[in-house]
Amino acid sequence: MLRTGLILEIVDGQQEALLMATGVLAALYPPLQRCVIFDIGGGSTELVCVENGVLRFQRSWAVGVVRLLDEPDPVSGVSAMLSELKQQLQHCQLWPQVCSDDWTLVGMAGTVTILAAAQLEMTHYQPQRINNVHLNRQQLDRLDRKLSKLSIAEREALPGIETGRGATIVPGVQLVLRLLEFFDHDELVVCDAGLLQGVFHSTWGEQRSTNRVLHNGATEKVDTD
Repeated sequence: MLRTGLILEIVDGQQEALLMATGVLAALYPPLQRCVIFDIGGGSTELVCVENGVLRFQRSWAVGVVRLLDEPDPVSGVSAMLSELKQQLQHCQLWPQVCSDDWTLVGMAGTVTILAAAQLEMTHYQPQRINNVHLNRQQLDRLDRKLSKLSIAEREALPGIETGRGATIVPGVQLVLRLLEFFDHDELVVCDAGLLQGVFHSTWGEQRSTNRVLHNGATEKVDTD
């Protein structure tokens, strides 16, 4: 603050998840009442559950596309994550409800948005076209088969695949397919928005008393050790 004049606020994992979910839901239409939002990064995967504007669940695992690329047995790592996820959701009384049609599966950030851009054969990335795109299992299966046969350079030459993503996009699409299978959903909704938009909507929404700002409904903190 002495050098910049800015006041910094450090948020914990639950507050970060709350802001991320706020940003995602503000960008999607029609508004979602119940959803599972996941973010597959390079080193981790984060998942949150929101029901009627309340954050019901938040968890992060050290399972990301870069880690999976270097993992000798990536299938076992993902299976262990999903087994733990099921136990945690049961503990929070969200399993098997999250597998029903009342819940929407939402994928956000790098991996999923790149898959959407590839499906749309987007030569220039346009966030406004990414929000609300639906990807189904058949489309993702085709992308998986197509990308798996190509070299890294060939993948990055395709419309929608960014430079530097050619190596990690295959473990990424395979993890997305595992999540679709786990939640027994045939499709997911894609969103480009996230934490940054959540900070904006959180501040703006509270000032105007709107209902777009989410609230933390967790009754206990989930052990993430």
